[in-house]
Amino acid sequence: MLNEGQLTLRDKYGWNIIAVKDIYKEALSKYGLIIVDEAQRIYGMQLNHIIREVKKNYSNCIFSHDGQQTLWRGEITNKIEDKIELEITQKSFELTTKIRTNKEVAAFIHCLFDKGRPIERYGYSSIELKYFDNYRDAAEHLVNLRAIGWKTINYTPSKKYRLPYENHSVFNETDNAHTVIGQEFDNVAAAIDGHFYFKERRLTTRNYKNRPYYHPTKMLFQILSRTRIRLNVVIIKNEEVLARCLAIINCTKSE
Repeated sequence: MLNEGQLTLRDKYGWNIIAVKDIYKEALSKYGLIIVDEAQRIYGMQLNHIIREVKKNYSNCIFSHDGQQTLWRGEITNKIEDKIELEITQKSFELTTKIRTNKEVAAFIHCLFDKGRPIERYGYSSIELKYFDNYRDAAEHLVNLRAIGWKTINYTPSKKYRLPYENHSVFNETDNAHTVIGQEFDNVAAAIDGHFYFKERRLTTRNYKNRPYYHPTKMLFQILSRTRIRLNVVIIKNEEVLARCLAIINCTKSE
């Protein structure tokens, strides 16, 4: 599915944008350049079809991909990035975090996901924290944040089970970790519940009765990294994550 931003580019500005599932319906031969965004998320057969059509039609193709931005195990094990590297005929270029507008937000996210990473000394005025000891109050707070202009992004729900993170979902919010791929928002609010913990130095999750199809840690990274200006982190019954967040934002205050 195309997200709201992609639909705007297509319908308002005339961009030729299609969902990857529709590539078999599209005559790719009419394009001199094909750009595949979020290429790490496509299936191997889709990649093979694109490459085959590009070679057959002597077209050009640009693949944009980031192995960190995967949401389920199949996207990790497919290793699409490795397959792309075997096929490309031109030099690869790498974007760094410096391209992101807000260095504070980028540094906070990286330091949160890696407890062993040295904390970068910013003021972190772009980061707000709020702690709750239950889902109900946290969910109500997220609703209130949405009402005053914060972008709330839900974790993508399971099609089989009700998972714990659905307890803090904002009911009238249509966006989730999947629908916001490729988009950014000025002010983002994100929830982190008690299932997150640090395994050695890496942030991950545990103790789900039913195994989530989409990895919650990957979804959290996707949600947080949509932030352009300000990030509001709502922590639910998780003192370990709270302590790490406080250590990051207070790193310069103790000096």
